[in-house]
Amino acid sequence: MTCFLHNMIAKPQSNPLVIIVLLLMLITMSCENSEIRNNACDPCLAEPPDSGNLIIQFSINSKHFKVPYEVYRGVFEEGVSILRDTTQNDEVAIQLKADESYSVVAEYWLNGKRTLVVDGAKIKTRKMQCTDPDDSESTIGCWYVIPARIDVSVTEHATNTNP
Repeated sequence: MTCFLHNMIAKPQSNPLVIIVLLLMLITMSCENSEIRNNACDPCLAEPPDSGNLIIQFSINSKHFKVPYEVYRGVFEEGVSILRDTTQNDEVAIQLKADESYSVVAEYWLNGKRTLVVDGAKIKTRKMQCTDPDDSESTIGCWYVIPARIDVSVTEHATNTNP
């Protein structure tokens, strides 16, 4: 893909439509989280948010219909346990303090062996300039939250098992 882009940019005689499509692709791919960015100004938060969602994805199926899990503030090895629960849902959202890192450990049983799946992420806040709702000619600073997404789903071919 990089060589293709380089060749397209390096050859200005290329089809202008292709260049426009490539530029649109680059703009789209460069957004950190376009869904959040597009909605960040509605409503505009003048102060940094103090909380956000930790979204956890699990493997719930006929073999794993209940998954116990534990949430840690910080990294798993050094963090403090803040929640222990069992879910029957593919996805769980938990409201937690923003600008903090979290880790999740989920427990599955594969072929009679205990398998732990660990992942971590940070709930982030950002400030961006938005159009002032009272004056469309000016901008104001608005805060928004980027939820942390943690995937502790498992495949049947997992190899990290503990007896």
